[in-house]
Amino acid sequence: MKGNLGLRLLLIPFIFICTVCNGQNAGNEEAAIRQQAKTYVEAFNQHDTGTLVDYWAEDAIYRNPVTGAFLRGRDAIKEEFTTLFAEKKDIQIELKIDSISFPEKNKAI
Repeated sequence: MKGNLGLRLLLIPFIFICTVCNGQNAGNEEAAIRQQAKTYVEAFNQHDTGTLVDYWAEDAIYRNPVTGAFLRGRDAIKEEFTTLFAEKKDIQIELKIDSISFPEKNKAI
């Protein structure tokens, strides 16, 4: 991958809130989280800003890992990714999930 190191180290703000996270369905929840992460990466690598920003809340706050600037809201985040993809036509990301744990009900890390 070409580009500066900051872009290669792009952090994906995945915070997953499970509807029910108990021993019985933790495996299902983990599979769902892994699938969501996979489809986020696919959307990013296809430069599909429409799908990509659907992973962000309407009032999300995104911090650009290169400039440190904070962006507020889905529209601003979409504009940021649109600009990024126009400037870095070959940018791709990879995501490796080593483990997922459920420290308390309705939370996964």
